[in-house]
Amino acid sequence: MVSYVLRYFPIAARAETAKALLTLSGADWKLEAPAWPQEQSAQPVGRLPVLIESNDSSDEPFVLGESSAIEQYLAAKHGLYFKPGDLKAVARQNELRSHLKDLYELRSQIKFAANEEAKDVLKNKF
Repeated sequence: MVSYVLRYFPIAARAETAKALLTLSGADWKLEAPAWPQEQSAQPVGRLPVLIESNDSSDEPFVLGESSAIEQYLAAKHGLYFKPGDLKAVARQNELRSHLKDLYELRSQIKFAANEEAKDVLKNKF
């Protein structure tokens, strides 16, 4: 049986799509929030999110970092990704993924902007 651990901070951000894919696929998974920065060096390239896939038939877990790579892997593995022959559908999916990434980044910039004027400038950017 395959099970997953998704490591990420206890916030709604870059791991949301991976959480949705795991849930939609019916996978056995749990969320884990490592102590930060104490456990940073234990993560691939020192970043989150990280997906750990364990399989009863394998001694070695599969560990994958970077939200985009995790999402594409989960979508393909669980039949939620378009077939490679459908290039236009794949392109549209990648386009939407890029838009989501841009929105997450803008949300973070707005949240941590120095003042209200800076926040308004960023809000009008999109």
